[in-house]
Amino acid sequence: PWVADYRDPWKEIVYNQNQQRTAWAEKRDGRLERMAINRADGIVTISRDIQRLLEGKCERVKPVKVVFNGYDNKPEPLPRNECPIITYTGALSETRVPTPLLPALAQLREEGVRFRLKFIGNICPEFRRLVEEHGFGPDTEFIPYLPHSESVQNINGSDVLLLVIDNVPNNKGILTGKLFEYIGARRPILAIGNTEGEARQIIDECQCGEMLDYADVEGVKRVLREWYACWREGKVACSFANSSAYSRKSLTGELARFLDEIMARREGK
Repeated sequence: PWVADYRDPWKEIVYNQNQQRTAWAEKRDGRLERMAINRADGIVTISRDIQRLLEGKCERVKPVKVVFNGYDNKPEPLPRNECPIITYTGALSETRVPTPLLPALAQLREEGVRFRLKFIGNICPEFRRLVEEHGFGPDTEFIPYLPHSESVQNINGSDVLLLVIDNVPNNKGILTGKLFEYIGARRPILAIGNTEGEARQIIDECQCGEMLDYADVEGVKRVLREWYACWREGKVACSFANSSAYSRKSLTGELARFLDEIMARREGK
């Protein structure tokens, strides 16, 4: 049996939403997508929104299973930084710019609430320019891509972890791998994105942070002010309830049961 694993949608992947493609390319891509989907005995994907999308493209009913990316990192004790550090890891493209973050931080700075920023990975010029325009150059560190182990060390050495969901039309099902790694680190997650998407649902379920809209400066300011107060008292701002369901050990069990189901269906034909 063959199980097709979709880390992303095929035709609806993020970078296809921001470029014009020829009719020939669209038709050819669609034919390849249908061929792959319909030849598979089963499909695994990473979000319920993508699951629904793929189910709608199957010419016959077949099992489509959601297995989230999950985490396998272990939390470490809270660091004692001179001021709280907000860290982002991974690529930050033009569609992922955390628009309300810098205005909120600028207003908090006037209240005497100061955060430092750390960005690890490939950061777009547009955001670097915004950092300078808001006067956060001295409080911001840009670090090139690091080996994964070093990236995890920086996550564990942070007080708040920043997540940004791409600001594109079809983004409800976007679940980046870093969301689950952030959950495993047990650091509060400041998420900016679609407040009706799956990332918001998981953050709420795990009680591990808050998802704010792309224009919600006041919301970001409120959350960071509350978390700053917790930091001063040496407290963790979130409870992280229900997060064990997203451990890779738990999710591997789900995948194994799905593969058993595919084998049973194949043998029953």
